[in-house]
Amino acid sequence: MADDRQVTAPGRALPESRLVRIALGIFGLVVAAAVMVVTLAATRRLHRRLDVIALGHAPATNLGVDYRRVVHLTMFAVAVLVSVATALVGPLTFLGILVANLAYRLTGTFRHRYTVAVSSLLAAVALIGGQFLLERVFSSSTRLSVIVGFVGGLYFIVLLLRGVDR
Repeated sequence: MADDRQVTAPGRALPESRLVRIALGIFGLVVAAAVMVVTLAATRRLHRRLDVIALGHAPATNLGVDYRRVVHLTMFAVAVLVSVATALVGPLTFLGILVANLAYRLTGTFRHRYTVAVSSLLAAVALIGGQFLLERVFSSSTRLSVIVGFVGGLYFIVLLLRGVDR
């Protein structure tokens, strides 16, 4: 069988099937990173129009923004980015609300030029850093999506309670 054969790797021998899984994992990460970079680069020019759309449908249309087209492009980009994140680490409840609100707090502005870049960076750091910490530092078998869901849920409750106080 192919699984029983040993392939010499630097320092130790690994089963061939494990080497294939590692190679496929690295290839998947490279493809995911490329899709994310291309999607973010393609939507980079939308930030000014997104600022105008934040005013609402009527003001944006009156200011000359093709509301429907920009919303559809944005939703397509969001769908692509969410599908990449889901393919890498599974379903992530509350990641969007957590990252977006942290980006608004860190930047101190609602301008999409800054918040989209910061939220993308925060999401990448949270996913890659969180997975690294779980696997390498804590040697835990807990899925990252469980921790993100828990922290995001707590943050969502805090946001709800803050809204009640206002």
